[in-house]
Amino acid sequence: MIRKIPVALTCAGLDPSGGAGIIADVRTFEKLGVFGSAVATCITYQGPAGVRGRYDLHESVVAEQLEVLFEDITPAAVKTGVVGFEGTVSILAKAFRRFAGLPVIVDPVLRSGSGEELISTEAKLRLLDELIPVSLIVTPNGEELEALTGISFGDVESCAWAALSLISRGAESVLVTGVTPGESYNGKVLDIFVTRKTYRVYSREFLNLERVHGTGCVLSAAICAFLALGCDLKEAVEKARDVVWDAIIFAVNPGKGVPCAYLKGGKHENRSGK
Repeated sequence: MIRKIPVALTCAGLDPSGGAGIIADVRTFEKLGVFGSAVATCITYQGPAGVRGRYDLHESVVAEQLEVLFEDITPAAVKTGVVGFEGTVSILAKAFRRFAGLPVIVDPVLRSGSGEELISTEAKLRLLDELIPVSLIVTPNGEELEALTGISFGDVESCAWAALSLISRGAESVLVTGVTPGESYNGKVLDIFVTRKTYRVYSREFLNLERVHGTGCVLSAAICAFLALGCDLKEAVEKARDVVWDAIIFAVNPGKGVPCAYLKGGKHENRSGK
C-alpha cells in the first residue's frame, strides 16, 4: 500500500559538493524520515574548501518552482538558507503566507564558513522586514545575530537581548548557536533558545575538531524535519541539536577541503545538554 509521508521543503542555494545547501538539507530530511523537496534560490560555485562565487536565480525562476510545487504538494514545514536576490525574499515570504500555520525556519546564511559574503545588503534588509516576520524560529550563529541586529554581546543575557530584537520584528523564537561567552561556562559551547517570554541555555563540550562544513544547514533542516513529523518546537530544537552533534562526530571528507557534517541515520535520542 502506498503510504503518505510528511514533506519538508528547503528553499536555499545549491552547493555542488553536497556539503551544505539544498543537497545537505534534503539528505537530512530523508535520514530523519520525511520526504525532502527543494527550491533552488541560487547556484554557488563552492566545495568544502571554500566559495568561489555564486549565481542568484532570478526571482521569477524561484516563483515558478514554488508555483509548480504547491500545485500538488503542501509541505508540513519549510526552511530557508541562502536567499539570493532581494526580490526572492519577497517571493518566499508571500508563498509561505499561503499556508496558515506553516512552520517556517529561517537560517539566515550571510557568509560561507570560509568568510565569503552570500547575501546583499538589500536582501538582508528584506529578510529582516519580510521573511523573519513569518518565521517560527530563526537560527543564526553568534556572528550572524550581531550582523542582523547590530548588537554586540559578550554574555548570555546580552545575547538573549539581541535575539529579542529579532522577535520584536515578528519571529516567534530564535536559536543562537555556537556562543562562547567565556570562563563562566568552562569553555563549553552554548546554544541559546529565546522566546517572547524566556530563554533557555543548552551547553555541550567543545569538540576539538577542525571546522566542519554544513552544520548550520543540518541544524535548521533537522528542526524542519522534526516539526514536519509533529514534534513541538522545544522538542524539535533539542532533537536537532543531537543530530548536529552526531553529524559532527561522523563527519566525512569527500575531497581535500574541510570535513562535511554527515548523518549515519537512525533514531536520535533526546540527550541535549542543559
